[in-house]
Amino acid sequence: MSPDESPGLGWAVLGASWIAEAFVIDAIRSVPGSEVVGVYSTSAERGRSYAERTGVREVWSSLESALADQRVEAVFVGTRNELHHDQVLAAAAAGRHILCEKPLALTASDAIDMRDAAVAAGVVLATNHAFRDQAPLRKMREMIAAGTIGTPVAARTFFGVTLIDRVKTWRLSDRVAGGVLLDVSVHTVDILRHLLDSEVAAVQAMIGNQGVAAAGVEDIATGTLLFENGVLSNFHDSYTVNHVPSSVEVHGDAGSLVATGVLSVHPAGDLRLMVDGVAHSVDSGPMIGPYMMTLRSFTYAVRGAGAPSASADDGIRSLEAVIAAHRSASTGQMVQVARLGESA
Repeated sequence: MSPDESPGLGWAVLGASWIAEAFVIDAIRSVPGSEVVGVYSTSAERGRSYAERTGVREVWSSLESALADQRVEAVFVGTRNELHHDQVLAAAAAGRHILCEKPLALTASDAIDMRDAAVAAGVVLATNHAFRDQAPLRKMREMIAAGTIGTPVAARTFFGVTLIDRVKTWRLSDRVAGGVLLDVSVHTVDILRHLLDSEVAAVQAMIGNQGVAAAGVEDIATGTLLFENGVLSNFHDSYTVNHVPSSVEVHGDAGSLVATGVLSVHPAGDLRLMVDGVAHSVDSGPMIGPYMMTLRSFTYAVRGAGAPSASADDGIRSLEAVIAAHRSASTGQMVQVARLGESA
């Protein structure tokens, strides 16, 4: 079956989340034949309001009823981070394919449980690392692989996130599930892994609280990632620096690629190739929304045509790296990344 012949999927949205309302539901509907069957919320009132705003017909007040609906073939898990593990296990047991919001879980062992449960059930489990589907970053990966900048030697990312009022809740107050590392740095780690086609070997990091988050919750993180291929990368992620565009840079021995404004939930950003100090604009191709690309790839993967944009293993590896970053910030030492999530 070719991708163009693949029928769409019936979806359940787990959690009345902002990200699903603003982007994921529309992205699901952009895939021909796909539909959002309903939304699961622990609050019937919140679920009904959400359904009215999004045009979803069905509202489930229990996870069991959502997973029992035979119209549902796949679920989007957009609930709080600490709920992902149990909900993914339940969905896998029910034979439903799963796109789970990042981070997959709060611990690497939980994330591995989720991956293994999906494998045992024969369902697709993917991680919603949609930023890697931005057109400039897709082009950047292609050019790096083609040797356009020679051998990569260094990289740098900057991601200052402005939180809208609706999500200024547990991300800023929960010392276990919240904070910049799990919310933001897990994205930048994934992007660098994807671009460099290499895993993080070690991390040296610092975190801080600059008054946006509650005491004990980091709202800024910075540090260095050492990749297995020898690349050194600096990262800066925060809720506190909001006035400049995000950026992703990869520097090789024959040139540099610089993507600006690219870490956005909207189709955005530009890409430049730098050689001998001269900037050359790069055409990244059609600027399709990253969530639309992610949902398209996921649907094709379920139908046996290709792989999801970011797999469960991708989610595990990125999580392992930010866990190491948190440990490094706590100890003041460089931390080797534990590779518990190696596939058999």
